[in-house]
Amino acid sequence: MTVDQRADFSGTIQECARPVGGAVLLIDDDTAFVQKVKCRLRENLWVCRVAENYTRALWECFYGDDISAVVLSLQEGDFEPAELIDYLTFIRANLILVGTGAQSDRERFAALGVHRFLTKPWSSTDLLRLLVNRQDQRRESIT
Repeated sequence: MTVDQRADFSGTIQECARPVGGAVLLIDDDTAFVQKVKCRLRENLWVCRVAENYTRALWECFYGDDISAVVLSLQEGDFEPAELIDYLTFIRANLILVGTGAQSDRERFAALGVHRFLTKPWSSTDLLRLLVNRQDQRRESIT
């Protein structure tokens, strides 16, 4: 692990207010990356749940009342991403959906109704910024 990676792993976001946002569901099977993201989210008062495929993700969302965001890629699916997105939005309409992948995946996610996107390789800091910005937008629309 390089110094830069360690800094990303243990740093805090100082330019953003500390979120208390519930849980993020990360659909990924890269255990090293998942552990890094989980630790970073925990430091910023988020819970990170993990699903290694779409079927497990549906189970987590159905039973995880605190999940407010889902980070998904096109590659982790055991069925079509469009089906997963339909199911997720049916289970919880106000869920924040974040697509992740190569830059070329951005348009495919947009066509599926996922308008938040992180280009790989992304850092936990990128995810936190996106989540905090989304929460701020929700607060503004409520008031």
